[in-house]
Amino acid sequence: MSEQLVADNGNQTDDQFMSRKAFFIVLIFAVLASVLLTQYFSGNLSTSNRLENNVTPISHNDNLPITQNLSIGISAENPGDFVMHRENKFKFIKPLLFADMKHESEKFVPLNAALSEKMQELASSNLMTNATVYLKELYSVDWTQVNGYLKYLPGSMLKVATFITILKQAEMNPSFLEKQITLTSHADMGVLVNTPVPLVVGKWYSSYQLLQVMIEFSDNDATFLLKCEMD
Repeated sequence: MSEQLVADNGNQTDDQFMSRKAFFIVLIFAVLASVLLTQYFSGNLSTSNRLENNVTPISHNDNLPITQNLSIGISAENPGDFVMHRENKFKFIKPLLFADMKHESEKFVPLNAALSEKMQELASSNLMTNATVYLKELYSVDWTQVNGYLKYLPGSMLKVATFITILKQAEMNPSFLEKQITLTSHADMGVLVNTPVPLVVGKWYSSYQLLQVMIEFSDNDATFLLKCEMD
């Protein structure tokens, strides 16, 4: 009986020793793997930082589309042709938002010339003061622009988004453009815009009329009424 107990104790001791040995082996491999992965990612991160730190930011004089709060890096494949726009608000990552050709596409040269001529014609006829066109062909890197260096008031740019939203809403419900809306009071949007034909308090206007006044004259009252009607 005592011999059997001694044998069992010996087996348990051997099992414990093997278990501890296996544990230490796994621990050593885990530490080595951690060190190697840390060195690998640290090397890639420093390489990426060196690439992006060596990039000269593109100024507004390059007539490229203006993208705020973005850092611009060079792609490894064609550093002379592409710019990469990245989000820059994180500490350890810089997610890629989109990539663009650095220069305008040659295929759009005739279109660009036609647009420029038409815009000059409208300006000469006093039908417009300033205008900018940016055209990006989907599913490709081709783009072109006219007067891309001009700056506009952010509030006026938001009216374009309101215009698009109302038209999209009218696609699903065409009768919406005929809806009558009354102006109960003038809107206070922080910026006074003098329109040639201001809206009258107490008068009814169709959504279509409000769209015209908003886009043609940048009318704040029309913008406020349309925003209240957006889904």
